[in-house]
Amino acid sequence: MTWDEDRIAVLLRDAGGEPPRGPRVDLTRAVHEARRRRGRRRVVAAGAAALATVLTAAAVPIFLHSDRKHPPPAVTPPTTCTVSPLPLPEGSDTGSVTGGSVTGGDPTGRWLVGMADDSRQPSQRTAVIWDGDRVTELPGALRNGVLRDVNSAGTAVGDTEGASYVYRD
Repeated sequence: MTWDEDRIAVLLRDAGGEPPRGPRVDLTRAVHEARRRRGRRRVVAAGAAALATVLTAAAVPIFLHSDRKHPPPAVTPPTTCTVSPLPLPEGSDTGSVTGGSVTGGDPTGRWLVGMADDSRQPSQRTAVIWDGDRVTELPGALRNGVLRDVNSAGTAVGDTEGASYVYRD
């Protein structure tokens, strides 16, 4: 024997012999445990299916007999339409406000937002909001802004010089 083999033999002899051999897993017990778990899963799955069936059977009559005796009223479309120009803001008497444009409106048609053109300064446009037949120019720095849209409560949104704003009341 070589020196390495002698050293390994001494180390193995000092280790106390071979470890006990035998199965670490009891196969009979493992099979029994697996069958028990499979049975539990089947019972839980059957219970969940039964519960879902009962809940569905109870919910169907509720949805079928809901309070739909009165269908929602149909919206009657207008039978006639009239076209008329929107009023212009102050200054239209002197001829300085010559026209404008609408950029947004609420679903009811009561509120409209847009711009009014000033003929004295072609690059100058004034942001305005219409409430029915009444027109209002935006104050101060917002005057040169652009109103983009308005909701049915009259709250408008827009922007001016890179800043966004909300116009209320």
